[in-house]
Amino acid sequence: GGSPPALTRSRSADDLSPARAVAHQMERAMKLPTSQDECVQHTISVDTVRRLSLGEFKDLYDHVMVIDCRFDFEYEGGHLMGNDHMSVHHMPPDKVDQMEALLRLNDREGLEIDNHRLCIVFHCEFSKHRGPAMMQHVRTKDREVNEHRYPLLYYPELYVMNGGYKGFYSNLTTRPLCSPMGYIPMASKHYRELCQRHMRTRVIGKKSRARHLKHSHSDSESPNSPI
Repeated sequence: GGSPPALTRSRSADDLSPARAVAHQMERAMKLPTSQDECVQHTISVDTVRRLSLGEFKDLYDHVMVIDCRFDFEYEGGHLMGNDHMSVHHMPPDKVDQMEALLRLNDREGLEIDNHRLCIVFHCEFSKHRGPAMMQHVRTKDREVNEHRYPLLYYPELYVMNGGYKGFYSNLTTRPLCSPMGYIPMASKHYRELCQRHMRTRVIGKKSRARHLKHSHSDSESPNSPI
């Protein structure tokens, strides 16, 4: 539900001095309260996501995108509802190309887009592997296409929802924001064959590892065990 915002043009960062470029990037610093566990940086609580969905941060953001990185059967069993403040996109690990297309990260014609008022939140079941891996893939690709204007990024604000969908569904305050109001674990015995089929794709891990070997600029947000 909900529609992603139109990407708008902004002035080219090529005209900025290095000092101005860094200052410009600093202006786009993370605005939400974050925490860090042993594997993942820039995590936000399920309650913060609830508040985002209710438009409580509309003074900071024009739109919020939630990227659900779980497998099909998990998503169909229950997911976050989209609304006017927040769009929800299903992007499992084998949809990495669609993820890049959604964010127009394959545009190499010099399009300058200004998304400092766009917040993107990734999650999977527990937000330990698939969600953080997709977030890191987006950040790595963003660094790659913006290498000529480092340290600027198209998408400076990327977050992971701490606890994942399980945490969101288990919280009685946030559960009503799920549709349908259900939860199917990845390890459900009823979907074992489907799960094994999905696990064989491992698209994100392969592409991300290849890019990390190729490019020297990488952020410290990489999970220890990408899918």
